Order: sequence, then C-alpha cells, then structure tokens
Amino acid sequence: MADMDRVKEHEEIVTNGEKIETLLRYCLEEGVRVEVELGERVRLYHTTMTDHLPELVEESDEEGNTTYKEAVPYEPFSYLASRDRLVLDSLTPETGNQELMDSADPELMIRFFQGNNAVEGEVSFQKAIQIRGDKALLLSYPTKLRLVEKRRYFRVLVRHFLNVTLTVKGQGIKAFKPSVYDVGAGGLAFCHEINDKDFPLGMTLQLTLGIPGEDEVQVDAFVRRHYPVNPKIAAQRQCRLKDTVCCVQFDLQNRRIESIIGQSVTRLQQKYLSQKARDMGPMDMGHNLKFRSNRDDPSKSKYKAEGKSGKKAAKKGAWLNNLLGSKKPAAKKATATTKPASGKAPAAATKKAAKKPASGKSGLGIKGLLDRKRK
Repeated sequence: MADMDRVKEHEEIVTNGEKIETLLRYCLEEGVRVEVELGERVRLYHTTMTDHLPELVEESDEEGNTTYKEAVPYEPFSYLASRDRLVLDSLTPETGNQELMDSADPELMIRFFQGNNAVEGEVSFQKAIQIRGDKALLLSYPTKLRLVEKRRYFRVLVRHFLNVTLTVKGQGIKAFKPSVYDVGAGGLAFCHEINDKDFPLGMTLQLTLGIPGEDEVQVDAFVRRHYPVNPKIAAQRQCRLKDTVCCVQFDLQNRRIESIIGQSVTRLQQKYLSQKARDMGPMDMGHNLKFRSNRDDPSKSKYKAEGKSGKKAAKKGAWLNNLLGSKKPAAKKATATTKPASGKAPAAATKKAAKKPASGKSGLGIKGLLDRKRK
C-alpha cells in the first residue's frame, strides 16, 4: 500500500477536516465509482459510497394500514458531518467481500477521481452491515487524503501502423473487433459504433488484446466512461465521427498479468517512437531537438530573451550606434569605391578618413550630434 506521508511531485496531502468532508461528499452525492485496494494485492475492486440511512419502523394508521417511517429524522448524506465512519456498497467482484472479511490486515486504500485528480485515502475495515436489507461495508473515516494530478500508467496513442487488435465480448454482447484508441498498463480505450446503454458504467467485459510480436493477452475490464468522437480525434486516429470512445480499466488479478501488459505496452511505445522518427527524418528530428533545447534554455532563444519589447530596444540601440558612428558607414563606402591604378585612395575618401578620429567615433558626443541633426 502507498505511503501517505511520502509526497511526490504533482501530489498534495489534504489534512483539513472540511476539505476532506467536501471531497467525500462529492464522491457520495455524485455516485462516483470507488477503487479499493486490499493490502498489497494487485487486483482492484470497485464499489460506490452509500448513505447510512436510519432503520425504518413500522406503524399502523387508524384504518389499520401499515406504513414505514424513519426512526429518527435524517437529512440525506448528513452522516458524513460526524466524521467518524464511511459506508461503501459491497465490492465487485463479489470475491473481494469475503477476502476483506477473512483478511488479517483490515487496512485498505480507497480511490476515486475528480476531474484530472485521483483522490486516495487509507481506511480500515470495521464490519459488514445491512442498510434496509442491503449489504454494506462499514469503514473508518480517513484522517488524510492525497490528491494525485497524473495517471498511474502512461498511455500509447494507437495508429494504424502499430497493428494492435482487440476483441471485445460481454454478457449479452457478441464478440466484435473495435479500433483501439489508446492503451496503457492500466486500461485502454476503443472506438466503435456502440450504444451507451449496451455498455453501462461498471459493466464487465472480456478482452483479447493483440500486440504484434507479443502473446495475446486475455483480461477482464470494467467500463469506466464513454464519450463521442470529435473531428480532431477522427482525423488523427482510427475513429469515425459516428463512433463512441469507450474507456475500460483492466481487472488486474495478479502481478504477472500486470507485468505482461506493462512490458507489451512499453515495447509498443518504442515502436511508435521509432516509426515517428523515421517519418520525420533526420533533418526534422534535428530541427525539433534544436527547438526543444532552445526552448528549455532561455539564454539560447532570442524570442524568449527579447520578446516584442526586446526587439524594439534592439532597433533603438541600432539607431543610436549608427548615430555614434560605431558601425563605420564611411568605411563601407570606401571599400565600395574603385581604387585607381596607382593603388592610392581617392582624394575625397582620404579627406573623410583624415577628419574621422582614430576611435571611429565622431568626437562630438550625443548632445553635439543631436544639435547638429536639428540644424
């Protein structure tokens, strides 16, 4: 399990009670999917936070009709205000519930996503409970949460030349072969003309992933989200505008499967970069590297060092240098003059050279030059 006290780049540890409650309330009210890690196990289980509703009591009215009402008045989601417990629905797959109850280590990690951030917290399992007849898990309340601003796994953008194949099937869905959008060690996204209702969030799919030069990998995955293809994506990758992008997360049951998929994706990334380098050619690659080095070193980039104001200052400086005579315009004219056969310079050029000081400046100073310019 990750060490919550070890802060890495792009991470933030949240210890403020109000902020922790706000993040958990968002997860509960929005029905966000929660990942659960049991100890050092690689496999992820999934669930959602649920409300801790009070039990209902039975009452009979004057006519003998039976009604039910809450034993105590209760506002939805208000149990979080006590900051003493969390309640989760049963884990998926179901085997995780029994593993949790049989485990000698009650510590577990919960994780959910808010925008680009992954929110993680360590809690302990207390007991299995029932809420109005439904099974649930009672956990301790987290004292700190960690906000991580990046993916756990990098993704490879899949192009046609990579020849990645995918077969998808599931309960009530016949096997089909969609186009792979991107792939990483933790999951992938594929494009297909599908109906979102046929692939509800949390649905389990059976995938067969084929990467050239690698053994086919069969792995289960959970549907995380889907969204329509936009024109930019359709132009760059193997997707059509009428397609939908479906994102799934692998159900990594052991480290062997995680290692196999991770190594295959790494070699796929190397193939992608090699082909991209061949397509660009040495000249383009050299230009790209030079551009990047200049971008990273402001001292080598005239655009970053100067900017618009810098260019104006450079022009002003050039006018002043010209006024002071440091560019030696007279010398340029002399070199352009044709010398006579005797090898001596023309008389006019000799007179101008004689008037000019050895330093190459006019000798009048800025004030004198400006006064002369006004006359």
